[in-house]
Amino acid sequence: MNKGIIGLLAAVVVVIVGLYAGFGMKETQEAVSSVDRHQTTTVSAAEPAAGEPAAANGNAVDAPAKTYIMGSPDAPVKIKEFASLSCSHCAHFHKETFPQIKKDLIDTGKVQFEFVNFPLNAPAMDGALVALCMPEERYHQFISFLFEQQDKWAFDQNSRQILKQNAKLLGASEDKLDACLNNEDMKQGIVSRMQEAQKAYNIQSTPSFVINDKETFSGALEYPDFKKKVEAHMQQEKVEQ
Repeated sequence: MNKGIIGLLAAVVVVIVGLYAGFGMKETQEAVSSVDRHQTTTVSAAEPAAGEPAAANGNAVDAPAKTYIMGSPDAPVKIKEFASLSCSHCAHFHKETFPQIKKDLIDTGKVQFEFVNFPLNAPAMDGALVALCMPEERYHQFISFLFEQQDKWAFDQNSRQILKQNAKLLGASEDKLDACLNNEDMKQGIVSRMQEAQKAYNIQSTPSFVINDKETFSGALEYPDFKKKVEAHMQQEKVEQ
């Protein structure tokens, strides 16, 4: 594990012990005003830390590594996205590219898509925890909302309160939100999954994508470029059958 990743994960662990105020609110390597398809938010020590979705495992409060998967389990292409909810390039991808991916690739049975939280700072960690505590059928809706409204919460000093207010509008209770935000097992579960992803796929920036456990690439690609990658893997699967 390289020093940059160790620094990041150490910073996220600081979130776990409650030093929320110790992080800056903006990611140092983002250019929010200018996002092209190849931009990413780099993981480094310099930074602070489809149908209805199916739950991969158990209740959010009891399952730290819970994830939600969109699309058919029989889809020939399976994609994991590693993203930070405060990353502007991730937000660009989810606002501009993902809707077309869902319509053309996920809903048609070509792609199964898994969103994996990879928080790079304290607000992103809070957002991940709150999303995991949403009613199951609201999870992806809330993730989309957080990306669409990123500039209204992710860089605000009261980001945690804003998150809670919006989560309540979608059915989460105050008690459950507080329980999730203070759940050390959930926080450690997210950090552990980040460590596993870096080791398995060499994740260095967000957003990053893994296709069929064979290809890892980074950047907020526009839909035509993303589709080309999917089609290449679909063709490869046909050849290997």
